[in-house]
Amino acid sequence: MTNEEQLIPQRILPLLPDDNEPIYVIAFVGRDYSTFGHEWAHCLYHTNPAYQDHVRVVWERDLTDKLRKVISLELEMRKYHRDKWLDEFQAYLYENPAEFGRKWKEALTPPHQALVRLLSPPPLLSNMSNPSKLDEMHTISNDLASLSLGSDLAVLRDVPDILQY
Repeated sequence: MTNEEQLIPQRILPLLPDDNEPIYVIAFVGRDYSTFGHEWAHCLYHTNPAYQDHVRVVWERDLTDKLRKVISLELEMRKYHRDKWLDEFQAYLYENPAEFGRKWKEALTPPHQALVRLLSPPPLLSNMSNPSKLDEMHTISNDLASLSLGSDLAVLRDVPDILQY
């Protein structure tokens, strides 16, 4: 991370309510909702053990050995550490079943659809009809923009404990 990226927590924390509630912060550029969805998948992966287990089952049961090898090589070429492969696999798959190549889109569409059905929609996307939530996020985002971070920000509270089976 750059020096400025390392300072982000120090710049964000004073802008957040001081109520000791757990939060998960996602920064993204402009209205890049594809990135937001990808990062939302990371959020759920890190905060929901049942979802992690589901991803492991998809990886081990639903993918062929050849497809796992292709995805592993792709993630290795992208310089991800082996310990992060399952997390990155699920986030990219949630975002787009063609992420690992059009050749594999057909094989990855059923697991992609399962993840999309399983996960609740990202709050920023699901709250588009709730202006107060969106305004709250953009108020914090605008405050951050004044700190020259150059990102929109979603501060997520009440990350779902239960997946939508």
